[in-house]
Amino acid sequence: MERRTIGGFIAVLRKANGMTQKELAEKLNVSDKAVSRWERDECAPDLTLIPVLAEIFGVTSDELLRGEKATARQTEETVAVKTQKQLDRLLESNATKLKIRSIIASGIAAVGLIAAMICNSALLRSSLGFFVGCIFYLAAAISEACFAVAAFSAVKADDFDEEKLTNHKQRLCKTIAVVCAVIVTLFTVTLPLLLGGVYVGIDEGEWLGYALVFLLILAVAAVFISWVGRVILARKGKIKLSENTVRKDTLKIKISVITVVALLLTALIHSAVYVNIPVYHFAKGTVHKTVEEFKEYIETPVPYSSTYYGFFYEAHEEAATQSINEYEELPDDNITDPEQEWQDILKENEEVFYYNDEEVFRYSHMNESVVEIAWSDSENGMPVTTYTVDQIRQRTDNKNLVIHGGFMLVYVAEILTGVVAYRKKR
Repeated sequence: MERRTIGGFIAVLRKANGMTQKELAEKLNVSDKAVSRWERDECAPDLTLIPVLAEIFGVTSDELLRGEKATARQTEETVAVKTQKQLDRLLESNATKLKIRSIIASGIAAVGLIAAMICNSALLRSSLGFFVGCIFYLAAAISEACFAVAAFSAVKADDFDEEKLTNHKQRLCKTIAVVCAVIVTLFTVTLPLLLGGVYVGIDEGEWLGYALVFLLILAVAAVFISWVGRVILARKGKIKLSENTVRKDTLKIKISVITVVALLLTALIHSAVYVNIPVYHFAKGTVHKTVEEFKEYIETPVPYSSTYYGFFYEAHEEAATQSINEYEELPDDNITDPEQEWQDILKENEEVFYYNDEEVFRYSHMNESVVEIAWSDSENGMPVTTYTVDQIRQRTDNKNLVIHGGFMLVYVAEILTGVVAYRKKR
């Protein structure tokens, strides 16, 4: 039989067997348009269909891939070369198809990150942004899983060279691994949004800082998992590693576990210390020696104001300023008794100081800039120290420097200790 392309060979075999394109398509569970495209050499059948086609037409897969039936004159070498070229082309087509589909899956994941950013920055809902992003990440993962199943299903033909198929599957695994890494990375970048609130967005700078920390943790975890995986596979005989390499990986795992446990314990102590040491311990407040002096200060209307906390408190600041302006503008024609109205306002903001469960004196908290009050142990609480938001703001950096800076040195020391221990024992 005259040598032809695979598409032309399929057309000849189909006609020789008295079949129409539609009948062949029904046997293969494909459309007749697909068969027509094969015969015009616009595309090739999937790898999974090659053995089926060969069985229908009574030829071998090699003959179908070569586009001709084998004759006595053809040497085995010529047959093998021709078959291998066809196989390589089909494998390449399968790998390219997976790459294109993987780009689509990665694009879905990227849209998830963009949606999360919009929810955080435009809608000021960071938690919503996290869950919206996760929906896209899940869709990307499911899509890639479907694409992977389709790609691997296309290379299960028994007639193909085992080594070639193994290399091809490894190539597919690398493509899938890249997409998985993209999805996991974007998910890790989105995780800091959980630190915000339902109706509050997280600052972009803060988000970036936490994202870098989480990515560092992810990278360390990935390296650790690779060590564990190599040791497990080597001990089960799945991969070949020297005894020295296995010993070093085992040592890395042990030292890493000890170091991580130490870091976690230090982190718990760090968190407990930071939470339980009030920031005003680092601030210089205003000291009031007498009750009269304290009441005069705390009952003087002062609006809440702070630029430290950003946009989240702008509405509160504006509302506080308006309320104080209302206090100052009480004497107008609509108020019949301004003094009584003022007393009612003081009553609404009244607080009580107790000593041994007994009331000592009352005061109205009208100075809204005061956010902390530190009482003494005396019967009347004097001297008392008050802290405004600006006073605390000035000292917050000191607290962060002392506590965070100190513990950062401890973290670095623990990591360096682990590195030194590994180098000595290896």
